Amino acid sequence: MKGLPTVLVIEDNSTIRKLFRITLAAEGYAVLEAGDGRAAIELFGRCQPALVVQDLLLPDIDGLELVRRLRTLPRGDEVPILACSGMLSKLDEARLLSGGFNDFLLKPVELSRLVQAVQAHVPIESPSQTEKRGRRVLVVDDEPVRRKQVATRLAPITGSRDGVRSGKAAQRPRSEAKPSGAPDGRLLAARPPAQGRTSFVAPFFRAA
Repeated sequence: MKGLPTVLVIEDNSTIRKLFRITLAAEGYAVLEAGDGRAAIELFGRCQPALVVQDLLLPDIDGLELVRRLRTLPRGDEVPILACSGMLSKLDEARLLSGGFNDFLLKPVELSRLVQAVQAHVPIESPSQTEKRGRRVLVVDDEPVRRKQVATRLAPITGSRDGVRSGKAAQRPRSEAKPSGAPDGRLLAARPPAQGRTSFVAPFFRAA
């Protein structure tokens, strides 16, 4: 958890807290949980989170009073605080923003909207994005249209598109075939030209 941006989730519903924690942790954030205002103030002062997601209806304190107290703590005026609530009128929204909140989320909160709002204030590259960006697949097929179609479909998963026409080209040294390094995987045509499938795959198994 060390080194990750920390989000403090203040919510008295343990199921919602858990859902928020799992969602934000999957995006690369460290998550702290508080079920009431007292715990929230203690965690905020001790851990100084990068962002706070706060429910307005808490068992021991009014939401606007809590945000006011958080703003008086060290770094409290710097940390983005997002309010969570049900139906809000335009007047309610204006009151929240003038009362110390940076943004608000309407309940039930869509998880994609939660991630979007948090990332807008505390940008971070998620582990899934990092893994995707570093994964490369070499598509080998002598049919240009099919090769392009396969590479295009793989791009959202792998983050890259590499295609060659023949088995011979696929076996070139790294410096020739792909300057940035060898691919993590190869997708082969059923029978690449000028070589049988077995003779084409064998060199890669020997290399491994």
